[in-house]
Amino acid sequence: MEQDLPAAGALTHGHYSPPTKAWHTPSAILSGGVHPTPTTTVRAEDSRPEHLALRQFNTAPIIPLQVQAAPPVSYRRVSNAWWVAATAGLGTEHRTWRGGEPGLIKALQSTEVPHPAASMGFLFGRESRGGWSVATGLEQSVSRFNFRHVDRYSTRQDSLVTYLITFNSQVLTSYTDTVSVFNNVLNPVEAVNRVTTLRIPMEVGWRTAYGRFLFGARSGISLEMSTIRSGATLTSTAEGIRSENAIKAQDRTTFLVGGTVAADLGYALHERWGVWASPSFTTGLFPLYQAEQQPYAVSHRLGIRFRLSYTLKPAH
Repeated sequence: MEQDLPAAGALTHGHYSPPTKAWHTPSAILSGGVHPTPTTTVRAEDSRPEHLALRQFNTAPIIPLQVQAAPPVSYRRVSNAWWVAATAGLGTEHRTWRGGEPGLIKALQSTEVPHPAASMGFLFGRESRGGWSVATGLEQSVSRFNFRHVDRYSTRQDSLVTYLITFNSQVLTSYTDTVSVFNNVLNPVEAVNRVTTLRIPMEVGWRTAYGRFLFGARSGISLEMSTIRSGATLTSTAEGIRSENAIKAQDRTTFLVGGTVAADLGYALHERWGVWASPSFTTGLFPLYQAEQQPYAVSHRLGIRFRLSYTLKPAH
């Protein structure tokens, strides 16, 4: 900063004395030691003293800037809107056999073991302003497990035997009879069963938000079609319970109504994008159609389903 200077162009003893300047640092001004006042600046218009001119200007006080943090952005999904989601899941599955002969059901149940299952699909639904939503879609799950069974059955072999009655070398009479031989068979069978399930879920859910984190629950029913693609199964025959190729089995496809309950944990990547992890339990409730005395398997699945959802424009 500059202070008022003495008259410019003063001559002392016949010599020109240039005006002097006094400078102050900004820290001194801010601390209050020096108050800014109008100052005079000398600008030389010409090298000769009589052409020197004075120019005056005002200096405004320096005000320190105050920096404030921007308020946090609240991430939430658009209410009353349509949404779509891609799903993928992992879990553990085991099956319970029902219907049919008690002996066959017991033998089929002995072949079941808990096994992993994986699923993928898509969902679409609508969410209301209160956090309630309805959804449906299509999912496919695949599973595989080892089939082991020891077939215990009896075989019968019939033979025709001719009897001759002779005296010396003369045949007096003859007759033919049937001789049956029964054998007990123990036949171990091993195979890898592959099962595919198509599912159409119809779910109702509710969620709430805390910042970017989302919490909720849902439940619903589903239509399921389970088909064994390869492997072995058991059937009841006249000789006993035996293994057969699953492709030839009459009960290789089952239609069921299932139920699902789940908890939803989500995180909003954006107001339209979100990721969800849903621990869930799904079980078969009852068959849609099943022939009389025909056994069927009911699946029970415990696992987690992941979703990547995208919210479309709000519904009107």
